[in-house]
Amino acid sequence: MGLAHVTAVKGSGVVMTREEFIAQQQKLISLKPKSWGIAYVLTMGGSLAGLSILILCDNKGWSIGWIGQSCIAALVVSPTLMRWYGRRRFGVRCPFCRKPLAAEDAGIALFSGYCWYCHKEIVTDEAEPSAPANVGARRR
Repeated sequence: MGLAHVTAVKGSGVVMTREEFIAQQQKLISLKPKSWGIAYVLTMGGSLAGLSILILCDNKGWSIGWIGQSCIAALVVSPTLMRWYGRRRFGVRCPFCRKPLAAEDAGIALFSGYCWYCHKEIVTDEAEPSAPANVGARRR
């Protein structure tokens, strides 16, 4: 499942309009499978349920041990890895440095018009200038 039709080639210097940027963002988000969100919910829910059971058992004097440490690690590592993967896979790429712009980075790019990483202008308010309006008009 290639995303080449959505991203620009490195160094192409293509400046997008805000509407084009938002359209690319929505297209990439629509490619995200629903099972991805389900896996996130199951991982977090299972870790929280396991940890709460272990805390109840710990109140009775049992040791939490490696299972409790695994649940705590899953609660810390899972959101970080899923956010990193989602940003890399479903973020709009900067046409200059090819870094993915998602979440806060995309908001900064839309607000300021510049890439957070390479500080080059990637989003503009006006569309590409077309032929001047007076082309072909006679001079008097």
